[in-house]
Amino acid sequence: MMSLCDGCSTLFKEQLEIVTAKKWQPHLCNISEAAASTCTNTTCDYNLAAECCVEYMFCHSCLSNKALVDAKFNDFLMNK
Repeated sequence: MMSLCDGCSTLFKEQLEIVTAKKWQPHLCNISEAAASTCTNTTCDYNLAAECCVEYMFCHSCLSNKALVDAKFNDFLMNK
């Protein structure tokens, strides 16, 4: 998935961290973080076509900015 920080990896060679909606907000569902990549819960607002939990990649700088991470996941819901 294209992410906010894809440029960080390309331009600055930064290590990116994958953050699923489950990792972002652990209370969203009762599956484990490991199971988020294969989650089939179609009633979840953060599920992509009954295949997996939505995920974004963030560099360390962006990941440390909670408002920025919140905005990215909230934007997903607005554009769904």
